[in-house]
Amino acid sequence: MSTLSRQDYQTIRRLRGEVDELKEELRQRDERNADRDERNADREDAIMARGRVGWDLTPMQSRLIYALARREYASASRLRLAIYGESRRHDNGVIYVMLHAVRKKMAAAGIAIPHLGPGGFYQLDSADRQKIRSVFEGAIG
Repeated sequence: MSTLSRQDYQTIRRLRGEVDELKEELRQRDERNADRDERNADREDAIMARGRVGWDLTPMQSRLIYALARREYASASRLRLAIYGESRRHDNGVIYVMLHAVRKKMAAAGIAIPHLGPGGFYQLDSADRQKIRSVFEGAIG
């Protein structure tokens, strides 16, 4: 059985102190992140509400069209990640169905969402992207 020297005990004490300091730093960072996340959620809610009002979109449809407008082009997989995150509960079929409904609503507003080839990429022209972004982002000034 090994015994610890006085220096070992001092090292352990010092390391415990450093661990406690790091824990406190993480706790403070978590608090700041929670505040930031809450502000971002409020901002996103305002953005999504603006889209629902502007084009009568559901919350998920709003997320989809805003995600598409923020990119030059996007695959169904990329859109699914933007809407649902890493959740595996939904496959790309959900996106195809949602896009079908969104296409109809956006066509009424003069915005086309073309499907680009077998790779499954969707792209808005730059004027439509800007129009969509200005409607959504106008909700936050």
